[in-house]
Amino acid sequence: MRSYIDNYIEQHNNNTFERYLSELRLEKVSNILNIRNPKRILDIGIGLYPVYINYRKYVIYSGIERSKELCNKAFKKSIDAGFKNEYCITSITCGDCENDDDLKLACRHSETYDDIILNSILHFIKDPKEFLIKLKKYMSKSCIIYINVPNSKSFHRMLGLYTKDIKDIYELSDMDIKFGQINRFCLNTLETLVTDCGFSAINKGTFCIKPFPEHQMNKIIDRKLFDGLDMLIGVFPSFGCELFMEIV
Repeated sequence: MRSYIDNYIEQHNNNTFERYLSELRLEKVSNILNIRNPKRILDIGIGLYPVYINYRKYVIYSGIERSKELCNKAFKKSIDAGFKNEYCITSITCGDCENDDDLKLACRHSETYDDIILNSILHFIKDPKEFLIKLKKYMSKSCIIYINVPNSKSFHRMLGLYTKDIKDIYELSDMDIKFGQINRFCLNTLETLVTDCGFSAINKGTFCIKPFPEHQMNKIIDRKLFDGLDMLIGVFPSFGCELFMEIV
C-alpha cells in the first residue's frame, strides 16, 4: 500500500495527465450533484478529491478512504480551497470500504444516503458484484449511485489493439498493475454487472479522449491540450478514456 500511496501522490503533485483527469472527474460528478441537490452523500474512495470541495449544498457528507495520509491531504486541500461549512456534518473515515465494519463506521451519521459516489474506485474492488449489492442497504428511496471507471474501449486502448501493442483491451497495463487495479470495464460490461446486481442504468457515457498511453501523454500534456481532448469527446462520444454511469 505504501508504494501505491507514493505513486498516487507523485502523480498528483506533478503536471501529469492523471492530475488533470482527476480534476475533471471531480468536476463531472459535481455537476451531477448540483443538478440533483442531494442532502446526504456517501463518497467512497475519495483520494485527494472529496466531492465536498465543489459541492456545498449537503447536510451530511460521509467519506471513506483507506489511506490516512490521503485523508489528511484531502482535508488540507479543502482548507486551502477555502472550504467552510459549519452547519453540516462532514466526516472522512480512514478505512477499507470493502470491510463491513469500516463502511458501517463511515456511515455512522446517516442510515441511508441520497447519492453514493464511486468515483474511480470500482476497478480496485475485489468483488464488484458483492460490493454493489452491499451498498443497497445504504440507499434512500431516491438514491442514485454514480460510478466512474476507466474505459477499456477508449481511443488509446483501441489504438493499442490495432497496433498490436496489446492483445486484449481488457488486459491490465503496467500502469494498472503499478496502482493495484484489478478489474477493467467498458460500458457494456459495466451495465451487465449493475443489471446482474439488480440495478438499472439511467445515464451513461464516456469523457475525455486520451490518444496515447500515460507515459507519452505526460510528455506533452498542458491545460490547453487537455481541455481540447475533453471537448473532442463530441466527435468520438464512445471512446473517452473514462466512463460514467448513474444507477438506481
